[in-house]
Amino acid sequence: MKLVIAVLPGRTAPRAQRRLQEGHIAFTRLASSGAFLEQGNTTLLIGVPRTRVEQVLDLLRAASPGEGVAFVVSARRDSLAALEPFARPET
Repeated sequence: MKLVIAVLPGRTAPRAQRRLQEGHIAFTRLASSGAFLEQGNTTLLIGVPRTRVEQVLDLLRAASPGEGVAFVVSARRDSLAALEPFARPET
């Protein structure tokens, strides 16, 4: 399993979301801002099997040609099991 983190310009994000939906690819959308792309951004979190990563990247490239950036990271279940829940402060 892979996690694709795509940071897209806000103006091209709706087109990318439509293409992902048409490809039956689920995602989580986060509004983001800052100087990364020097404008209002949208960050998409997309969990897919390794075999679909290129399809996702192709859809993102077609929707936002020459703009945005995508990171692909491993999201294996056994690697997530090592994470500890956040501790709540004692009151």
